[in-house]
Amino acid sequence: AIDYIHKSSQSSIASSCFRATQKIAFLYIFIMTTYIHTYMHLHPYIHAHIYIHTCIHTHTHTCVHIYIHTHAYKYTYMHIYMQMHNMPIDAFHMLHLKSLTADRKLVFVFLVRSKCICLS
Repeated sequence: AIDYIHKSSQSSIASSCFRATQKIAFLYIFIMTTYIHTYMHLHPYIHAHIYIHTCIHTHTHTCVHIYIHTHAYKYTYMHIYMQMHNMPIDAFHMLHLKSLTADRKLVFVFLVRSKCICLS
Protein backbone atom coordinates (compact mmCIF):
# COMPACT_ATOMS: atom_id res chain seq x y z
CA ALA A 1 0.00 0.00 0.00
CA ILE A 2 2.84 2.38 0.86
CA ASP A 3 4.51 1.59 -2.46
CA TYR A 4 1.21 2.25 -4.32
CA ILE A 5 0.73 5.63 -2.59
CA HIS A 6 4.32 6.56 -3.40
CA LYS A 7 3.85 5.66 -7.09
CA SER A 8 0.54 7.50 -7.44
CA SER A 9 2.10 10.53 -5.74
CA GLN A 10 5.01 10.43 -8.22
CA SER A 11 2.56 10.10 -11.10
CA SER A 12 0.57 13.10 -9.86
CA ILE A 13 3.73 15.22 -9.55
CA ALA A 14 4.89 14.18 -13.04
CA SER A 15 1.46 14.95 -14.47
CA SER A 16 1.28 18.46 -12.95
CA CYS A 17 4.87 19.12 -13.98
CA PHE A 18 4.03 18.05 -17.55
CA ARG A 19 1.02 20.42 -17.64
CA ALA A 20 3.21 23.29 -16.46
CA THR A 21 5.83 22.39 -19.06
CA GLN A 22 3.15 22.37 -21.77
CA LYS A 23 2.09 25.89 -20.80
CA ILE A 24 5.70 27.09 -20.91
CA ALA A 25 6.19 25.41 -24.29
CA PHE A 26 3.13 27.13 -25.74
CA LEU A 27 4.23 30.48 -24.33
CA TYR A 28 7.68 30.02 -25.87
CA ILE A 29 6.17 29.03 -29.23
CA PHE A 30 3.89 32.07 -29.15
CA ILE A 31 6.80 34.42 -28.40
CA MET A 32 8.97 32.80 -31.06
CA THR A 33 6.33 32.96 -33.80
CA THR A 34 5.52 36.55 -32.86
CA TYR A 35 9.21 37.40 -33.08
CA ILE A 36 9.56 35.83 -36.54
CA HIS A 37 6.31 37.36 -37.76
CA THR A 38 7.30 40.85 -36.58
CA TYR A 39 10.78 40.57 -38.03
CA MET A 40 9.48 39.46 -41.40
CA HIS A 41 6.88 42.20 -41.63
CA LEU A 42 9.46 44.83 -40.77
CA HIS A 43 12.04 43.49 -43.19
CA PRO A 44 11.57 45.13 -46.63
CA TYR A 45 12.46 42.02 -48.67
CA ILE A 46 10.54 39.39 -46.76
CA HIS A 47 6.78 38.94 -46.56
CA ALA A 48 5.58 35.87 -44.74
CA HIS A 49 2.57 34.34 -43.06
CA ILE A 50 3.18 32.10 -40.10
CA TYR A 51 0.84 29.68 -38.41
CA ILE A 52 1.15 26.67 -36.15
CA HIS A 53 0.15 23.62 -38.15
CA THR A 54 0.26 20.74 -35.68
CA CYS A 55 1.17 20.14 -32.06
CA ILE A 56 1.94 16.67 -30.77
CA HIS A 57 2.37 16.12 -27.04
CA THR A 58 3.92 13.22 -25.19
CA HIS A 59 5.33 13.03 -21.67
CA THR A 60 8.82 13.82 -22.93
CA HIS A 61 8.38 16.37 -25.70
CA THR A 62 6.14 18.72 -27.62
CA CYS A 63 6.58 18.63 -31.38
CA VAL A 64 5.34 21.70 -33.21
CA HIS A 65 5.15 22.22 -36.97
CA ILE A 66 5.15 25.85 -38.03
CA TYR A 67 4.50 26.73 -41.67
CA ILE A 68 6.12 29.87 -42.99
CA HIS A 69 4.88 31.11 -46.37
CA THR A 70 7.37 33.36 -48.05
CA HIS A 71 8.67 34.32 -51.49
CA ALA A 72 12.27 34.92 -50.45
CA TYR A 73 12.38 31.43 -49.01
CA LYS A 74 16.10 30.64 -49.27
CA TYR A 75 17.24 33.76 -47.42
CA THR A 76 14.45 33.35 -44.90
CA TYR A 77 15.35 29.74 -44.23
CA MET A 78 19.00 30.53 -43.50
CA HIS A 79 18.27 33.57 -41.37
CA ILE A 80 15.64 31.90 -39.22
CA TYR A 81 17.80 28.81 -38.85
CA MET A 82 20.60 30.93 -37.38
CA GLN A 83 18.25 32.92 -35.18
CA MET A 84 16.71 29.76 -33.72
CA HIS A 85 20.00 28.17 -32.81
CA ASN A 86 21.67 31.30 -31.44
CA MET A 87 18.92 32.16 -28.99
CA PRO A 88 19.86 31.49 -25.35
CA ILE A 89 17.01 29.22 -24.25
CA ASP A 90 17.67 27.56 -20.90
CA ALA A 91 14.41 25.67 -20.56
CA PHE A 92 14.37 23.91 -23.93
CA HIS A 93 16.63 22.33 -26.50
CA MET A 94 15.86 23.19 -30.09
CA LEU A 95 16.38 20.13 -32.24
CA HIS A 96 15.77 19.21 -35.86
CA LEU A 97 14.85 21.68 -38.55
CA LYS A 98 13.17 20.38 -41.68
CA SER A 99 13.92 21.89 -45.07
CA LEU A 100 11.67 23.18 -47.82
CA THR A 101 8.58 21.38 -49.00
CA ALA A 102 7.77 21.27 -52.71
CA ASP A 103 5.25 24.13 -52.51
CA ARG A 104 7.74 26.64 -51.05
CA LYS A 105 6.57 26.29 -47.47
CA LEU A 106 9.17 26.18 -44.76
CA VAL A 107 8.33 23.55 -42.19
CA PHE A 108 10.06 24.00 -38.87
CA VAL A 109 9.82 21.11 -36.47
CA PHE A 110 10.57 22.01 -32.89
CA LEU A 111 11.24 19.10 -30.62
CA VAL A 112 10.88 20.79 -27.27
CA ARG A 113 12.40 18.70 -24.54
CA SER A 114 11.83 19.60 -20.93
CA LYS A 115 14.69 19.66 -18.46
CA CYS A 116 12.26 19.11 -15.62
CA ILE A 117 13.61 16.26 -13.45
CA CYS A 118 10.28 14.49 -13.03
CA LEU A 119 9.89 14.13 -16.81
CA SER A 120 13.36 12.85 -17.65
